[in-house]
Amino acid sequence: MPTLYTASKVHNEIIFCVVYDQNKKAVIEKAFLKNRISYYETWEKVSFLMRLFGKKEGCQICINDMQREKAEEIIRELDLGDSVEMICKPIDKTYF
Repeated sequence: MPTLYTASKVHNEIIFCVVYDQNKKAVIEKAFLKNRISYYETWEKVSFLMRLFGKKEGCQICINDMQREKAEEIIRELDLGDSVEMICKPIDKTYF
């Protein structure tokens, strides 16, 4: 029997950006907390061999799709340069 919430979208998180610099990640976290943007982070796993060739570990910051516009505005205001790569794609995993 379908319920009221059956048609609602639950998994609406997106990978918002990937940050390669720890200091700039801290700046983004503080700005998101100050502006009440809910986020979580996942870390890209980089093998030892790829690190030898110069690939850095990146922190993926994931947010709710409904908060994308406000988060983009905050990132533009911070002007963080090349250490932040904007992704804005849906997450492939479902957690339950």
